[in-house]
Amino acid sequence: MTFSRFFQYRAARHLLGWGLVLSFFGFLMQLTKSEYVSMFGLRYSVVLVSVLAAAIYAHYWLLTHLLERRRYALYVVSTLAVVLVGTVVLSLVTQVHKLNLVHIDTSADEAQPASLLVGVAESAANVAFALIMATVARYVRRGIISHFQMQQLRALQLETELSLLKAQVNQHFLFNTLNNL
Repeated sequence: MTFSRFFQYRAARHLLGWGLVLSFFGFLMQLTKSEYVSMFGLRYSVVLVSVLAAAIYAHYWLLTHLLERRRYALYVVSTLAVVLVGTVVLSLVTQVHKLNLVHIDTSADEAQPASLLVGVAESAANVAFALIMATVARYVRRGIISHFQMQQLRALQLETELSLLKAQVNQHFLFNTLNNL
């Protein structure tokens, strides 16, 4: 199997991408030796990436089946449901301050319910941030692919016009030569 053929398989590309995301988290843990990052271990990274990946793929499905079919109200409600489910799962899986990419600092003298509310807000911010970044990446990729397809169509059109002009010139040359004879 050639290297270029490897990237034709979507699942392999996605596994490689998520592996790179986990590697990035590992790199951050090694680079920064702070207490907050040291709690951000591999187990927590895997849970975070798994929840965010599930939310991103669910959102991709919503983009394809609802937004692109112009079912805007259902898309908004479904996207809010994906964010809510992702928030609940992130909040319930483990302690929120060990999981999140976005961390909101609170003072130690606040009550436990406020701390829980901040944790839920962090989880929602993480899910929403992941969905926004994945959507931007998807539409940037689509724009690049569309640009290359337009370039190919223009090149094909120019090639067709050139062959048509060549065919017309050849016919006129033959007709003029026969007239002269």
